[in-house]
Amino acid sequence: MKKLLILILFFAFWNPLRAEKSDISVLSFPYSVRALGAGNSFDPEGRAYTGNPFWADGNHAYFSTSFLPADIRVHYISAAWREYFADLIHYNWGEIEGRDEWGEITRDYRSRDTAFSLGYRKLKGPFRLTGSFRFLFRENGPEKKTFFIPALAAGWKGDAFMAGGSFETMGNESRINLYGGTSWRFLTLTARWESTQGEKTLHGGAEWAVSEAFSLVSGFNEEHWTGGMVLRAGIFILEYATQIDDGELMANIFSLSYRF
Repeated sequence: MKKLLILILFFAFWNPLRAEKSDISVLSFPYSVRALGAGNSFDPEGRAYTGNPFWADGNHAYFSTSFLPADIRVHYISAAWREYFADLIHYNWGEIEGRDEWGEITRDYRSRDTAFSLGYRKLKGPFRLTGSFRFLFRENGPEKKTFFIPALAAGWKGDAFMAGGSFETMGNESRINLYGGTSWRFLTLTARWESTQGEKTLHGGAEWAVSEAFSLVSGFNEEHWTGGMVLRAGIFILEYATQIDDGELMANIFSLSYRF
């Protein structure tokens, strides 16, 4: 608990190290496959630490990879051990081949984000508290920048209902999320409200537990339909989710997690 109090005090007195314009939306990407399948809301037993206060109990390792249009590739890795966790994000927007006025190749211009975080999580009865520090390294052609992103999240989870919120700040921007959900027998409903970069969005979805080993998820990510499945096999969990935009497949995301 003392570690979380230190994080809260840090938020209260910390001033952004950079006054320049930044883009925190990279954290809004659904690194949690189950969350994307449920409308990019959240996973009640999350293993992706990008705001969701409802993390899975115990020790685990998680990997997800995304296939998006225009050869954009996104990879995410997280691991949790006891009360500590770490994650790694690699978001590759793509490359453009540079040429001079004679058409000769000069250099490749890359656009990508790489982020690493360390965090601490605490379970106190039905309450869950999380604090983390993230370093983001951004490359956009010849321009390279480094950002520091502190984050706090808190949630309450009962037998049938859950609610929580999270706050992250990067440069002169902030990202706020509010979470809510309910579960009854084989059905779980989840919703997330997000405010970032002056925009507010609402996401929602549902999970239907067909059996203890298999679930189906579906929802709406703003105006786009999403769907997916969750397959549990002992200490392993395999997930797949997709998003459809105007009848076209816009996202394919797979993940594999291991409990130890």
